[in-house]
Amino acid sequence: MLLGAGQALIFSPLTQLVVREVPVEAAGLSGGMFSTAQQLALSFGVIVIGGLVSLTGAAGRDELLAGLALDIVLAVAVLIVAIALRSRARRNLR
Repeated sequence: MLLGAGQALIFSPLTQLVVREVPVEAAGLSGGMFSTAQQLALSFGVIVIGGLVSLTGAAGRDELLAGLALDIVLAVAVLIVAIALRSRARRNLR
C-alpha cells in the first residue's frame, strides 16, 4: 500500500515535469511516448523482480515475502540515488 501511495503521489508531478518542456506541436507525441515508456518500464520491472524471486526457489507465502523484500530494497536504493543526485544538483547551482 505504501509503494502504491508513493506512486500515486509522484505520477502527476513526474508527468508534468517530463511533458512541460515539449513544444506544443509535439505534445501528443510526447504524451504517447511517455505513456509507452512508463508501461514498458512497469512490465520490465515485473519481469525482473518476478525472475529474481523465482530464482530463490521460494513458493507461496515465502515467494510473496521475498518479492516484498526485494521491492523494499529497490525502493530504498532508488531513494538514496535520488537524494544523492538532488544534493549534487543543488551544490552545482551554488
